[in-house]
Amino acid sequence: MGLQDADHADFESFYLGPNRATVDRLRRWLDDPRGGLLLLLGELGSGRSHLLQAACSEVSRRDGTCVYLPLDVVLGQFSPDALLGLESVHLVAVDDLPLLAAAPAWQDALNGLISRVIDGGGRILVSGRPNMTLSNPGLNFRLGMATVLSLQMLTDEDKLGLLQERSRIKGMKLPRDVARFLLRHQPGDLPHLMSILDALDYASLAAKRRLTIPFVSSVLRRKGRRGI
Repeated sequence: MGLQDADHADFESFYLGPNRATVDRLRRWLDDPRGGLLLLLGELGSGRSHLLQAACSEVSRRDGTCVYLPLDVVLGQFSPDALLGLESVHLVAVDDLPLLAAAPAWQDALNGLISRVIDGGGRILVSGRPNMTLSNPGLNFRLGMATVLSLQMLTDEDKLGLLQERSRIKGMKLPRDVARFLLRHQPGDLPHLMSILDALDYASLAAKRRLTIPFVSSVLRRKGRRGI
């Protein structure tokens, strides 16, 4: 992905867990005609990217324009000049600010973009991690003046609920003991867990088998042998 609309995530598919109030405030910010700068803070795996993409999807649903900038991709594909003119869209979403730590030219460009967005009454949503500090004083000052929302990490009990909810959406029955088995034996980051659910869905349909611990264990062993 580069500079583009992001419409493959929405608020309805975000598992709220302990973050219901944060998501509610983000949605109210999107409704606020004053716009401005919002900083969404959370650790890796807390759902920041999903929410930035969901915000873009919501703006697009209302016939607005949005640009989503995942910095892990954008920094390798574009120059800082790519930020010029983006103040004209209804929402700019910049994902993972700490990646700019070693990119002072990008920090300058982002500081300028935020200034233009705010001066023009626009809206810019950026994500970062708690206690991050960048080298650009102007950018740090603007971030310090932003509306700040914080995401909490999901507990294992939250992840258990998420796995079972997503399984129901897929039409699978994921027994609680099998969900706990997955959490004990797999990395707990959400993208990985969702990829495991996809694999189990496919394997269960192909084999016409229910999701039991022995069956799930065999699927995971096959994935491990393939290096997935």
